[in-house]
Amino acid sequence: PGKGTIVQSDTSVNVEEIVDQTSLYLYPNPVRDILRLHIAVHQPTVFTASIISMGGKMMETRDIHANSHTYTNWNVSNIPAGIYVVRLENGNKVITKKIVVSD
Repeated sequence: PGKGTIVQSDTSVNVEEIVDQTSLYLYPNPVRDILRLHIAVHQPTVFTASIISMGGKMMETRDIHANSHTYTNWNVSNIPAGIYVVRLENGNKVITKKIVVSD
């Protein structure tokens, strides 16, 4: 291009864009006594984790301090057998996964 020519590109790249992803892995599923949570985050975050029945009843809740790859155990042996939702929440970020508690 010559002097004063404007070159237009249809490719847009934003190098400052950082994708904030949080991953939640639960195992074993079905679970009988100890549910293992693996939380992967890009920056240290405090989550409120809840186990909720399919009828909407809050069974248990706890705070989890996640940093990079965090592993934590949750004793679910006192929760009746059934299907539940594990809800991980931080502000407007919510992740939900279903689990089956067996007897």
